[in-house]
Amino acid sequence: WNADSFDEYTTIQTPSGWLAFTPDGLNLFSGGCDHSQGTPHTVTVWNTRTWERRTSYALKSRGGQAIYHLSSDGGLLLASPANTLGGSSPVSVYQALTGKDLLAK
Repeated sequence: WNADSFDEYTTIQTPSGWLAFTPDGLNLFSGGCDHSQGTPHTVTVWNTRTWERRTSYALKSRGGQAIYHLSSDGGLLLASPANTLGGSSPVSVYQALTGKDLLAK
């Protein structure tokens, strides 16, 4: 949506429960929200000039819901499965644009 006119720019077909822009506004991240069937949590990166998909990648976590956070510089994506039972959940750290797991051994 155009913030001044409220006109729609475009519609992208992506399941998402989370959205974040990089600080330069050139990329939009969308994180899937429905993983009730045990599917992997996924993130898609969109080019905001063309609205074409730059990349999409699966995260280590799967099933249920996930919590996502994009770092203030847009370089890191933090993700964690949402634990509804009050226990702790691991946090994974990825290169935001590539999906490379930075904590992988």
